[in-house]
Amino acid sequence: MARDIVTSENRDAYMKQKLGIEDKPEIKESESLVKDKGTKYDMPGGSIDIQHEDTKYAPRKQSIVDFVVDESKRGKGIGAKLLEHALTKHDDLGGQASSTASVKVLHNHGFRHPELPKGTFEQHEDKRKEDSSVYMAYRDAKGKKYVGK
Repeated sequence: MARDIVTSENRDAYMKQKLGIEDKPEIKESESLVKDKGTKYDMPGGSIDIQHEDTKYAPRKQSIVDFVVDESKRGKGIGAKLLEHALTKHDDLGGQASSTASVKVLHNHGFRHPELPKGTFEQHEDKRKEDSSVYMAYRDAKGKKYVGK
């Protein structure tokens, strides 16, 4: 069985052909599920939709209302890129995580459940399994990041 040799010259073509992703895919804005109260960010293989207006139900100023990565594109960093992009524009973000993958990407980017500010991924995943979803936020109630400066 022949192995593909990836070099600096063929890296971009290899990623596009074999993995189905571009080196620096463009992230575009589109209409949010919450219309003018939000912004949806799309890239090939996924999207994240942010409500950027306070609601009486959300503990943070902005909420993730939808976060999807195509099944065939999962495990390739698309969710991480979308979340990182959203955080550059909305840094008081929170949302419900209802899958192992969403708990993992949120936890890896410093999101925590308010009752688990120093919690491990496993603790957050246990809470998700117990409750079917787990609320995770980038900042605590005082506006301080759970992780980092």
